[in-house]
Amino acid sequence: MVENGSTFLLWSFLAVLLYFTYLKFCVGLQQYAKRNLLMRQLPVVSLYEMSSKTHHPPAES
Repeated sequence: MVENGSTFLLWSFLAVLLYFTYLKFCVGLQQYAKRNLLMRQLPVVSLYEMSSKTHHPPAES
């Protein structure tokens, strides 16, 4: 009887863990989708400005 109770406890713990992992994954997916949507809505010019800020052009001689 004790063995059955402990296995039930183990499975319920695993189920809760899986549920929280799934929730975290869903939230992360939503945030990624929002970011992706924002990046798509940005005009090409601002994207170019952002890339030129991160990657410095070679200095003119």
